[in-house]
Amino acid sequence: MSDYPSLSKQLNNLRQSFHHNITYLTNKAYREKVSIMVSEEDFEKRMSICKKCDRYDESQSRCMECGCFMLLKARLGTESCPLYKWNEITN
Repeated sequence: MSDYPSLSKQLNNLRQSFHHNITYLTNKAYREKVSIMVSEEDFEKRMSICKKCDRYDESQSRCMECGCFMLLKARLGTESCPLYKWNEITN
């Protein structure tokens, strides 16, 4: 048994991520509210939080709660932690 969510849940999480990023690209009001990429400082803060979490898989740099690859997800301002440990970055 995998420690990650089901493949269907991982695909749904990916779909939601694409939706947030497409919304960012196509909606001026959303672009004014949310940053697409986070600063290096915010990225380090997010990763520090993830690395302390019991749902973080250090060997793959993945979250076992959502299945995401955290080295990418933590850089996107449109993304948030499924356990509410960090949120999207607003301007």
